Amino acid sequence: MTTPKTHVQSALTVTALLALFIAGCARTSSTTSASRPTESPLKASYVDTHMHVVSTEPRFASTGKRPATSAEAGDGYVAAASQLISLMDKNGVEKSILVAVPGREGQEEADEASIREVAQNHAGRLYWMGGGASLASILEAGSTADTSTAALEARAQAILDSGARGFGEMISVHLCMSEKHSYQYAPPDSPAFMALADVAARNDVPIDIHLEAIPTEVPTPANLRAACSQNPANLPASIPALKALLSHNPKTRIVWQHGGWDNTGYRTPELTRELLGAHPNLYVALRVEKRQTQVGTQDSPMPNRIVTSDNKIDPAWLSVFEAYPDRFVVGADDFITPSGQLEGASVSYSETWTAINKLPADLRSKIGAENSRKIYKLN
Repeated sequence: MTTPKTHVQSALTVTALLALFIAGCARTSSTTSASRPTESPLKASYVDTHMHVVSTEPRFASTGKRPATSAEAGDGYVAAASQLISLMDKNGVEKSILVAVPGREGQEEADEASIREVAQNHAGRLYWMGGGASLASILEAGSTADTSTAALEARAQAILDSGARGFGEMISVHLCMSEKHSYQYAPPDSPAFMALADVAARNDVPIDIHLEAIPTEVPTPANLRAACSQNPANLPASIPALKALLSHNPKTRIVWQHGGWDNTGYRTPELTRELLGAHPNLYVALRVEKRQTQVGTQDSPMPNRIVTSDNKIDPAWLSVFEAYPDRFVVGADDFITPSGQLEGASVSYSETWTAINKLPADLRSKIGAENSRKIYKLN
């Protein structure tokens, strides 16, 4: 603000100065309001239920290079978490939940501890789910031994006692998308998964599950066999087992991640509607990947995306959202590196939140924020 000239000061009375000041403020306020678009308050309170921070850059996945020490890995997680916060700020996401998957062999618990630490360093913005890495081997074994089940329950309880908001990302059926990827299978109706569901119910926390939709055992599609030799000749039936897990303990909230990202052709809006209607404890997290074609193909469209080829919300999916507005959340499922790079066809952060912003306001509010706060108790 510049200082008024002396001759102007002498010509104006105190009353006139006040009048000019008030009028100027009014004009400034009016101009500012008119020139700046009104931003929905909801946009500043989005919640993402499923994000990854990793301690290395993508190139290490192809070379096999890993951090030499836990300290190196920890520094990478700190940098990646800071990059995620910046990305959240740019997209109006207030809170994100970090999940872990099996990574550095033999370092699963150390990696989960690093994720817990960076979440605690950003309290109120970042939260974390545990067990996705550290419990994976027990779930894959699907052990029926009472001692193994007891050990799982004890470890699971310790994870929650250390501050986790639930269990995730718990791998059930994970397809291999390239020779640098991995096939993983842990039957969701195994005694181990059932025991985990009981621990979750006792503590009133959710389980975040990765499970490809496969209604009955089927031969693995040719494109998936071509993409990765680890994929088996036949894909195991996952939907009956998921139903068994949901029915085992109706108090367990199961969040089925990656709705709208379908690699088998069976995760349809119709199946989703059927399961939501039959199981009140099932919730679905939505994801939109940049890749629009099936893995291993150049021109076969990915089925059952929640957006159409012209980037509009698919009417069939919208109908399910409207029928079950309290049962959907967002899980962008991107991997944030220390440099913040987001590259390749599998990226999904911007695409997912762009799709959510296309929803009607009432659904956008529930799916983008309100439901997650209730399911994960983020209030």
